[in-house]
Amino acid sequence: MTAEQYLDMCEMLGTEPSDEDMPVEQEDLIPEILLAYNIYSLLSPKFDSFNGGYYGKEYSNLKTLFEMYEVSVKEQKEYFKIILILDSIDTEQINARLKNKPAQSN
Repeated sequence: MTAEQYLDMCEMLGTEPSDEDMPVEQEDLIPEILLAYNIYSLLSPKFDSFNGGYYGKEYSNLKTLFEMYEVSVKEQKEYFKIILILDSIDTEQINARLKNKPAQSN
């Protein structure tokens, strides 16, 4: 849901918009967060093929992505922290969805 859709929904329901519930638009993010997100989105996902769990992203090509996006060695630690936060949130949400997903019958 976009911020505009959220505001339209609040108007239709007659409720007061909340800054806390307002969806964030990409253009609202600072460039460093946007770059970290773009790098994060290019990392490959790791799934447990036996149990169906999600382990998060595979970081083996992170150095190559930092080089490709010209992230200085000095800045890489900060970008990595942001990427770890994104991965933690994503992993938690994906595993929650997988846990609540009904089993498929053969």
